[in-house]
Amino acid sequence: MIKANKFRKRRIADRSKVNRPIQDIPDYKLERCIALLKEYSQGSTLHGVQHIFRDSETTLHRVIWSSLFLLCFSGATYMTFNCWENYVNYPIAISVEDTHYPLADVLFPAVSICPTNKILISQAISYLSSRIQPEILNDTQIFDFLTSLILLQHPVYSQMAHYLQNSQALLPLLSNINISELMYKSMPSCEEIFITCYWQGIRKNCCKDLFFFQKSEEGFCYSFNSLTSQKFGDCSYLDLKKPGCKIRSSSSVGPTTGLEIFFKVLDPNKYKSIELSGGPKLKVEIHNPIEYPEAGIGSMMPIGKLNKMSVAVKPTIIMSTDGIRSLKQEDRGCIFKDEKTPLMALTYSQKSCLIECRVNFMIKMCQCVPYYFYRDETYPVCNSVQLYCILNISGKYIAVNFFFSFKESLRFYKPPNSVVEDFHPAESKNTLDCHHCLPTCNEVNYDAITELSKDQFAKRVQQGYIDVFYKSSGAVKYKRDITYDLIKLIVDMGAIGGLFLGGSLLSILEIIYWLSKSLISIRWSLKHDNIRQQDPKKIFNPALLLIDNQTFFNKKIIVTKLNTRRF
Repeated sequence: MIKANKFRKRRIADRSKVNRPIQDIPDYKLERCIALLKEYSQGSTLHGVQHIFRDSETTLHRVIWSSLFLLCFSGATYMTFNCWENYVNYPIAISVEDTHYPLADVLFPAVSICPTNKILISQAISYLSSRIQPEILNDTQIFDFLTSLILLQHPVYSQMAHYLQNSQALLPLLSNINISELMYKSMPSCEEIFITCYWQGIRKNCCKDLFFFQKSEEGFCYSFNSLTSQKFGDCSYLDLKKPGCKIRSSSSVGPTTGLEIFFKVLDPNKYKSIELSGGPKLKVEIHNPIEYPEAGIGSMMPIGKLNKMSVAVKPTIIMSTDGIRSLKQEDRGCIFKDEKTPLMALTYSQKSCLIECRVNFMIKMCQCVPYYFYRDETYPVCNSVQLYCILNISGKYIAVNFFFSFKESLRFYKPPNSVVEDFHPAESKNTLDCHHCLPTCNEVNYDAITELSKDQFAKRVQQGYIDVFYKSSGAVKYKRDITYDLIKLIVDMGAIGGLFLGGSLLSILEIIYWLSKSLISIRWSLKHDNIRQQDPKKIFNPALLLIDNQTFFNKKIIVTKLNTRRF
């Protein structure tokens, strides 16, 4: 009996507060919420809350602790927002992992040699003589047409304009000529360019062992150590360990320790050519072995006695952890090679993707491709008449008599969607949409320092010399990794909450519990308020079960207050 009395004293409110009319219910809900808040504050695990809501404290005491709590809460909110911003906007970071990465573990760079005299006149006339009428061959316009083919290269397509204008009347008569075959038959052979080569001090046959036919936006070239050359046409980066797909590496440093190339000049009396660069020259390009040579970039090597070009190469490696694979490609800013296979090459790279983007635009607008990127019969090589179309979409030259009008330009790319608002509208207009061409997550970049000088030890038959070598004994390696993952974000937020508020994950669960408790309590009251408004006799108040039998059978009770501790 004593136990029951204690139970009633703790659970049942004062008898004067039990019976309430319906119109006092809103005040009653407010009292219940305040009672729940007081009960939460008395046992809250957050520091300072007890001082604010303790019944025995003065107003000044409450104001001081409320100010301190708000100050700490503001600091925690600010720090948490910074953590969240870093998690969303800066998910990855690149850091230096090794400043002396072994050169033996790095592929030696590819070296592409592109002659400026791409067409030998005698060979071009020999090819055309069996395909066009003899009087056309004697027309001076034929040389303007051949010159325009030499200038058919990215990003200077606009240089064709003058020569296409001069040969405009002749172009329809040459529309059946296979330009790709013409350029291949007319180019200088490998044996006509190279005298001899050395690889790591060992003499090699340039054309059988080292250099092979290479397609590029510069035209037809010869490449060393390139997976995109004709010899390695069926090899991808996954096949580098196979016998027919091995790419050369070197751990030696300094001049004459890498690739040495000796050139000769074509006899102008025997090999007449169309020369536009003020003398015989070679375009030398240093690039990644898995990528195509990048047109418009490289060094001109004048072929002449005593001319020497020294190319000191410094590789830089960027490796990415598998942890960043969980991020979207747009968030991590790169693509793994096994995630995408381009049509222009067997191995993905940003440069091959951009080339494919430009070629697809040419196909869309001109229904053809330049002679150096012929793929299949579906997309034929642009003929003599279709060269006008390529000229127009180069974005720099538009002739009055041309019937094409395009908005995009082959030379410019639309900025990424995330930064397009930072560009002037004119800068993002008339550009190609190649935003999907992201860098590779694991890549090697080769910085080449070129120096032209005179070779004092040149032989009589030698007309040019190139020496490609590593500059230093080690490469710099960077690591791309996740800066903020979900676990680190939770840990940092927990540390901030503990530092500023003395809270933890349980403190958050505690707040959720008391909020849920308040909502359930209010929801219960609203439900029974609606029932009483409809029919007061149908209401069942569970609070009546907590009082004695006399109160339970008292018909005058309208509403009985339920002590909030019951929940």
